[in-house]
Amino acid sequence: MASVVSCSKMLSLLVNRKNINMLINVLIKKPYRPLEMDEMRIRYKFDRLIYINTLYYTILVETTCACITVTSLFTMFRKGNLTYRAWLPYDYYSSSIIFCLTYAHQLISLTAGSLVNVACDSLICGLLVHICCQIEILECRLSKVSNDGTLRDCVRHHDSILQYAFRLNNKFRMTIAMQFVVSTLVVCSNLYQMTKSTSLNANYLPLILYMSCMLTQIFIYCWYGNEVKLKSIQLLDNVFAINWMTMNRNLKRNLLIIMSRAAVPIEFTSAYVLSMNLDSFVGLLKTSYSAYNILKQVLKFTLKILTVVGCWPPNSWTSLCKRTIYNVYTISIILLLFTFMLPQLMDIVLNVNNANDFTDTFYIMLAMIISCCKMVGLLINRNNIGILTNILTQKPFIPLEADEIEIRQKFDKTIQTNTLWYTILVETTCACVMLTSLFTDFRKAMVIACCKMLSLLLNRKNIEVLTDALVEKPFRPLESDEIEIRQKYNNIIRFAYTINEKFRIIIAVQFIASMLVVCSNLYRLAKTTLSPKYIPLMLYTICMCSQILIYCWYGNEIKLKSIQFSDEIFGMDWITAHRKVRENLIMIMNRSLIPIEFSSAHILTVNLDSFVKLLKMSYSVYNILKQTK
Repeated sequence: MASVVSCSKMLSLLVNRKNINMLINVLIKKPYRPLEMDEMRIRYKFDRLIYINTLYYTILVETTCACITVTSLFTMFRKGNLTYRAWLPYDYYSSSIIFCLTYAHQLISLTAGSLVNVACDSLICGLLVHICCQIEILECRLSKVSNDGTLRDCVRHHDSILQYAFRLNNKFRMTIAMQFVVSTLVVCSNLYQMTKSTSLNANYLPLILYMSCMLTQIFIYCWYGNEVKLKSIQLLDNVFAINWMTMNRNLKRNLLIIMSRAAVPIEFTSAYVLSMNLDSFVGLLKTSYSAYNILKQVLKFTLKILTVVGCWPPNSWTSLCKRTIYNVYTISIILLLFTFMLPQLMDIVLNVNNANDFTDTFYIMLAMIISCCKMVGLLINRNNIGILTNILTQKPFIPLEADEIEIRQKFDKTIQTNTLWYTILVETTCACVMLTSLFTDFRKAMVIACCKMLSLLLNRKNIEVLTDALVEKPFRPLESDEIEIRQKYNNIIRFAYTINEKFRIIIAVQFIASMLVVCSNLYRLAKTTLSPKYIPLMLYTICMCSQILIYCWYGNEIKLKSIQFSDEIFGMDWITAHRKVRENLIMIMNRSLIPIEFSSAHILTVNLDSFVKLLKMSYSVYNILKQTK
């Protein structure tokens, strides 16, 4: 990204070479040229400020380059690697001379690019400072107005300053816009790189310095853009503060013209979209942090639980040794589950000879079968889970605007809250079972070792983002916008299909096991008198109901959202759209009439109706068990 910015700035400087020369030369001509001693002191003060800013900025940037070079020499060069990965049309490892030349080329190019950045940024910010200087010189001249001729010169000077600012903004607006975009991406990317590593290493210092440079780059634009705005607003107060009451009518009229124009501040924008001021700088930091959170926190809490149960190795564990340790840990978890489940199964096959013993063993055995099935399913689909998770940080799923980021954060918070409360419920049940076992010799301890993949909620989140893009913002009847929305809707449908395809067996097993466990537990609760065993049994029943409820609830939410999508499209301002856009919107509406539904093994749909049916069926089976007692 830094190279792209450097190239764009270099191109901008070359294209605008004549304009830059004109913008500089005009400052030594009337009306910009200082005429009196106090005006010269003002010019000298601002020239000194430009010199100091450029000097310190150059020191910061070149120190960063030197740090990157030294770090690379002691790390990458020793290992025989280039400082930065690159594709080259030749084999640079074929000869040590070629490798050294390629290595030197990267570092020299890095230094040259940094100097281009320093030159361009210092130039633009220096010209912004000169606008502040000219406004202050104008204020000085206005304070000495004595006749109509002098005031007319001040009016022309003010108009020239406005034209100068407009010309400067017009020539460099795309460069500033690119700087804003790249700074946002680099800051969030660097934050992500700094936090994904668990230990300090030699790359930390250049990374911190590089991020400081990127922040400084955009900060100086915003700071001096803000200074120009404040100076132009302050001009109004300074004009009002002069002794205008003793002036004649013509002087007052001309002063009023200056004040009226000064009421509209001089604002610099990046591509006519984002104003260059401190609010924009703060907004950039917030956007960078939000984007970083999106990269960092997609199912963050859920993936941590997956890591605990041995299904998701930590991203920072990249070495062979750590991967081997984690694989051993995964195998130990699998052995724990299967060695607990198999004795329960064999007990039913060999020892159980009545309904009471069967229900006592059956409910815990089913829980372990579900756990084993889910463990195997998660391990088999580990790569698919990674793909499904990572795809949410890429286009078209990644939110691009502030309101879309807020929607993503809202649903991320929902996922985290649901996972947290569900974990508390399950682990409370486990704790209760263990305590009851300790105090009542209840030997059939329950181990729930499965982490819930709330994948259904992910899809709901993306539908919400898409609905917001269509409804909450004014619709722009452009073909490119409509095509992008259509592609995103198609990707959401594919995403839902992929999730259903990968986890349909797990959902089916969960449905069957939940039904059997609920009816078994109802039977046990009905035949048992009040005792300490009641509490863990009730909690366990609640856990099993919650397990299937979260599937059904969010499956139902997705179905409702996908049906609602058609109404949301109809509710927007589609009348003003041209014919082709309306035709494509009709296609989207027709597709949305078929709701997105998840099914368990293509038999039972995952919604609230299925949950109610499961409870009814469990109660029916319970009645059968009770009647055969």
